[in-house]
Amino acid sequence: MGFGDYPAEFNPKIHGPYHPGRFYGKADTPLGEVKLGEFGKWLSRRNYTPQGMPTTAMLNTIKDWSNHGRQDGALKSLQRDG
Repeated sequence: MGFGDYPAEFNPKIHGPYHPGRFYGKADTPLGEVKLGEFGKWLSRRNYTPQGMPTTAMLNTIKDWSNHGRQDGALKSLQRDG
């Protein structure tokens, strides 16, 4: 996947319009359900490439913004909670 390309797993006929906060790959076992003996295999399936880590961080950020609304910094969050 180059800059500006869709992920290889994305298929517009199946998924519809592209959403940058959605993971289009095969679903994996959540960390809370991983048995101790399977933990090494689970870790090996993570993407530790230089492109994979920022992609994961951005997916989680966009997902958080979609679920909770975008905050323009910690100050608004503190003002809202206080």
